[in-house]
Amino acid sequence: MKLTIKKLLDTLRFHLTLFWQTPKDYLYSFTYSGKRKIAIKPFSGHARKVACEIIAWAESTFPGTTVYFVGSTNLGIEGIGDVDLFMPCEPKNFNNIVPIIEAKFGLPTKTRPSYVEWKIDYKQVELEFTIIDPQSSFLKMQLEIFEKLQSNSKILAEYKNLKTSANHLSVRNYQLRKMEFFNRLLSS
Repeated sequence: MKLTIKKLLDTLRFHLTLFWQTPKDYLYSFTYSGKRKIAIKPFSGHARKVACEIIAWAESTFPGTTVYFVGSTNLGIEGIGDVDLFMPCEPKNFNNIVPIIEAKFGLPTKTRPSYVEWKIDYKQVELEFTIIDPQSSFLKMQLEIFEKLQSNSKILAEYKNLKTSANHLSVRNYQLRKMEFFNRLLSS
């Protein structure tokens, strides 16, 4: 019986800590499926090739632009096999840029004042392409996390273990585990 109470208290502590550290992200995690399971896949060179193709297209279409490629595919590790790309852009320029991207990817999945996001299947790869305000705290956080993972083999190994152990978890639980890991990473 003590083990069950301990497990319950650990779970409660886990959720309260996440809620306290990042309340908006924690609450948003409940929009993810609690039933659909994720499948962690080996690193895909094909996904990286697709990412490089999109980066080359964006940087040639919008000269002077840098596209940031973050996530496990760019790290060369197992993951869900998706590609995460961020293209900083002043929100006042969204109206000029969005139609050009729509011609390539179709209508955006989300349009907000500080970002526009496309989530599509592109050449058999889940692609998330986001134009985002360069001053966005979310963009800065994503780049900081990626830099820490890329520059520290010990942290990267811990992240790989998180990914491997998350295979077949619900999408929500996977996101919560990543959130907890990233919160620890950002606080160190």
